[in-house]
Amino acid sequence: MEKLKAFLARYTENAAEQDKELIHKVNLAWSGYAIQQQYTDDQAVWHQLVEAFPKLNIYTKKQSDFLAKDNDLATKLVIFSENLQKNQV
Repeated sequence: MEKLKAFLARYTENAAEQDKELIHKVNLAWSGYAIQQQYTDDQAVWHQLVEAFPKLNIYTKKQSDFLAKDNDLATKLVIFSENLQKNQV
């Protein structure tokens, strides 16, 4: 659950507050966590998602493009290693 929450925090960092809250609620409901914690009315969340889907679809595309521009982990490790070698005395 902590990994899901960390992903959602990163994924929604550029979202409007209302959209961010909905994305979190939907994912927690989908995982079953929301029901277990009595976090939200599960049925209402799905209705909200359906209503917000066109707007969230646009956000998802933009966020996907934004995140895809970032280096992958392997590339970041290579850069880190190269910087370590450069800074050795």
